[in-house]
Amino acid sequence: MGDREVGKLPSDTSKFISKLYDLGICYMVGKIISAPEDVRMMDDIIMQLKIYLTKDVLSAPTVSAMTNDDEDSMLKERKFAILSLFKAISLHPVATPTTAETSELDYDSLIGSIEPPAPKDANFTEDDQANNEDEEKQISQSEMNLLYEKAQRADAQLDEKEPSPGMNVELRGYQKQALSWMMAKENSYADNKTLSLLWHTYRFPQENEDSNTEDSESFYLNPYTGELSLDLPTLDQSYRGGILADEMGLGKTLETLSLIHSNRYAEPEELSEEHNKPARNLFHLLKAKDSVNSMDKAKLPFTSATLVVCPMSLLSQWRDEITHAFQPGALRCKVYYGGDRARDHTELCNDTDIVLTTYGTLSAEYDGSSQKSSDAEGTKPSAKKRSSLYGVEWYRVVLDEAHMIKSKATLTAKACYGLSAKRRWAITGTPIQNKLEDLFSLVRFLRFEPWCYYSFWRQFISIPFEKKDVNALSVVQSILEPLVLRRQKSTLGTDGKPIVELPEKEVNIEYIDFSPQEQDIYNSLYNNSKTKFNHFCAAGTVLSNYAHIFQLLTRLRQVCDHPLLAIGGLKNTSTQVGDSSPDLDQLIAKFSNNSDTRDGDADGDGYVNQVIHNLLNENPANNPTSNECPICIDAMAEPVLFPCMHMSCYSCIIDYLQSKEERGEQGECPICRRKLSESEFLEIIKQPAGEENGHPSNSQSIRVRRQFKSSTKLNRLIEHLSMLRHSDPDVKSVIFSQFTTMLDMCEVVLADSGFKFVRLDGTMSQLSREKTLSSFNSDQGITVMLASLRSAGVGLNLTAASRVFMLDPWWNAPVEAQTIDRVHRIGQRKRVVVTRFIVRGTVEEKMLKIQERKALLTSTALGMSKDEAKQHRLDDLRVLFT
Repeated sequence: MGDREVGKLPSDTSKFISKLYDLGICYMVGKIISAPEDVRMMDDIIMQLKIYLTKDVLSAPTVSAMTNDDEDSMLKERKFAILSLFKAISLHPVATPTTAETSELDYDSLIGSIEPPAPKDANFTEDDQANNEDEEKQISQSEMNLLYEKAQRADAQLDEKEPSPGMNVELRGYQKQALSWMMAKENSYADNKTLSLLWHTYRFPQENEDSNTEDSESFYLNPYTGELSLDLPTLDQSYRGGILADEMGLGKTLETLSLIHSNRYAEPEELSEEHNKPARNLFHLLKAKDSVNSMDKAKLPFTSATLVVCPMSLLSQWRDEITHAFQPGALRCKVYYGGDRARDHTELCNDTDIVLTTYGTLSAEYDGSSQKSSDAEGTKPSAKKRSSLYGVEWYRVVLDEAHMIKSKATLTAKACYGLSAKRRWAITGTPIQNKLEDLFSLVRFLRFEPWCYYSFWRQFISIPFEKKDVNALSVVQSILEPLVLRRQKSTLGTDGKPIVELPEKEVNIEYIDFSPQEQDIYNSLYNNSKTKFNHFCAAGTVLSNYAHIFQLLTRLRQVCDHPLLAIGGLKNTSTQVGDSSPDLDQLIAKFSNNSDTRDGDADGDGYVNQVIHNLLNENPANNPTSNECPICIDAMAEPVLFPCMHMSCYSCIIDYLQSKEERGEQGECPICRRKLSESEFLEIIKQPAGEENGHPSNSQSIRVRRQFKSSTKLNRLIEHLSMLRHSDPDVKSVIFSQFTTMLDMCEVVLADSGFKFVRLDGTMSQLSREKTLSSFNSDQGITVMLASLRSAGVGLNLTAASRVFMLDPWWNAPVEAQTIDRVHRIGQRKRVVVTRFIVRGTVEEKMLKIQERKALLTSTALGMSKDEAKQHRLDDLRVLFT
């Protein structure tokens, strides 16, 4: 009373009232009905509490609830408070999406489904999110096929649409069908039933109990987000766009460009006169004001251009496709990347039809905090806070390789959600890679109601699917049917023939055996790793140490490529699994020195062991002069290590030794004067941060100059390439590996064998990538491309090659298949031969068995529960260590 606290509300009531008050969406008026004359501690006071929601709680159905994360704590608190209030006053809808009659809403179920927000981790990364997803329910390939089945039934019946004049190429029949379907999705509206599935109709409660509630005005509640609105969502707020999911190699880029070219922006019709009608009463005045304000808040400068977001590796491919497929000036294009970025949206969007940018650029310019605050507060951020990409409403936004946003919690996904556009397209050959949650992120980007709300998705799809509810499959099929266009190379056209007839593709698995030295190294490392795995099994901590076990397996896989590859991983794992075995160090030393036996050569063994130890444990930060060349007294650009453990620049020591030789003197270390020859140099190659095993890596690779020791797998690769050089000198080959350090090894053996080659990996700039691809396609002397699986497995056109060599298997077989299809796709005129190298009796061979087992999973049940998925993952690990 006054400023004094005289009591507190019951906990069940205070929980939601305090939230409403803290959120600033209500004010309260209390009236004491009954109270003791002499109030004492623990007395009850009966009071009437009138709660008035402010107009801030009434928001027109904008995109705010979709662009903000449904798991955000503020949104959850709002939803909890409003639903709890409605439950407390027994306020139920007078009409629901499925019935026009009054019915009771299950508030208890809706409130109970609100999960507590996860604690924020400042160190959380997108790689952490990817690791967390391993714990989620996975979906088998057969289940994916069933999900797509319904969506594919009507594909063959689509009409064909000729593109607008200005194209240099003739679209294939199925591509004209895609154009017809995409234009229809952009130009037609969803029906009212689909649009209103979220919203329940209520009538405002009357203060006077004698009042007729039927005469009161209506309002609308979205019980899945806690949004309230005075207006039912109109048709103009339905989604326009979809998912173009044609199999890789069918020409999705050209199909999308034909849409951009043929379905350009047209001036909209005048707005309805509804907003110009005079308000009949205070309620309608509030309603009109709220509607107008919501329009103003969401309004951004509009551009008729289309924004295309793609991986950096595909920028040049999109630009080249525009140049090749369209007449000059027919489709104008700008690239927004690196130094080519425009200063403001006016400069960016003038005189252009397409703006190309990358996911990395988009993420860098996404100001999540300002976006979130502006959406939550309903205010328009200042122009200074908006980048060029977020400062306009695009006519159309296209995400190429849209599975890049499959994890909804990542910055990349949030950056894409935050774009403003009238039309949205997700282009990907794999809308569902492993889990149904992959599909949700695309649906959310498209704003396909009601499924774009995670609480709705989880309640009607995720939870039933996890519980093996047979109806869940049909629900997902019904979502995909209007949303997805998917054809495969084997899809039959109207003539009964496959829509695309490509040259034959032959995939061969070539088993190879280790040399005795390699076998000894592998056995030593395998036994050490198995001991650690058995320790985790005995302690019952296998899954909690999954990432660490994955490191052990990665080292084993690297040894299958080349024993020296495992050296870079020793430092990262030794602190967790114990120091590397001295026997293993000696075995690697013998291998490196190209000798099976080393009678009495203890110094040689000690040298290599010490080199390994130094590389793994020395921290330059502890010794600032450790990187200083003793000859030129400058930082060593190309450091080489001597047997005495001193270092210098390679060019400096070569000049120094040559001057010694000219004087007839023997070479020596410039520091300790130990006798020295060039053949003893160990060159250290420090790779910039690239990718190893599909993840960023800072590990360094090493090789011995002039005395490089190849591996069995590399020798077999050179044998194949040499035979091709003699039988068909013009044939081009692509060599894939997941380890950039393995590509380093390949460079050595290719150069020694006289092959001219180029390399493509994630460390290269966009300009370097373009030059590499251009050289490979046009230079007949270049017959080999080295490519990392991750950087070259996305969207590239490598039809200049017809031979593929997979140096190491990947856990996910579809990823390998997609990589191979970069060569076996439209434009390929030769028979494609794929060779997969597998070392017999190793984890590589066991990985194939696991792939086969997963491929044989049937859809007799809807899939595995989380517990079953964990058990299968544990079984897979046991197979690998058996």
